[in-house]
Amino acid sequence: MESKKIVFVGIDGAGKSSLIAFLKEKLQNQGKSVKIVFMGWRNLENPLLKIFVKEGSILKGDDKIKRFRERSWSFYIAYYLEMYYRYFKVLFSNEDFILIDRYFYDEIVFSKGFKFKILSFFAPKPDLCVILKADSKTLKKRGENFSRNRLEYFYSKIEKVENLCKTLKINSAKSRDRIFKELKKELNYRDF
Repeated sequence: MESKKIVFVGIDGAGKSSLIAFLKEKLQNQGKSVKIVFMGWRNLENPLLKIFVKEGSILKGDDKIKRFRERSWSFYIAYYLEMYYRYFKVLFSNEDFILIDRYFYDEIVFSKGFKFKILSFFAPKPDLCVILKADSKTLKKRGENFSRNRLEYFYSKIEKVENLCKTLKINSAKSRDRIFKELKKELNYRDF
């Protein structure tokens, strides 16, 4: 059986990492092998991308969302080199499930027109992309403070993923067990 690749995208504080850890445990308890791959902005390997990104800089509140914007072609080339380097871990894995925390989509959905078409064409398609949504009240409880306008902007862009692959939008304020049931239904019960 080929690995099921499930991508998780959403704003900081939406619960991606917590949900992934929960799913890993649930799946392993059912005898499934699971690998987690992180494709976010920490621990960059590509020196070209390090030019664009100030690693270690701590952004707070709306500044975290403001960093998501359309970028130059040179940025996207460096970004794709980094993402493909990390994606090779996915390609050569033989686990039943690969849970991916962040993905190519986190950046490319902020591009426009022809750039978006080209970038999305070259982004590998997962079996499912889970868009975790959380309102500003929930995020504030989790230590993130975003304005409603910036949050709406972020999610209006991230929902472009629906045009790229099979997606499931989830309100991350729900219990993890309830989210697990939604994922089971979306991926077909036989896979779990």
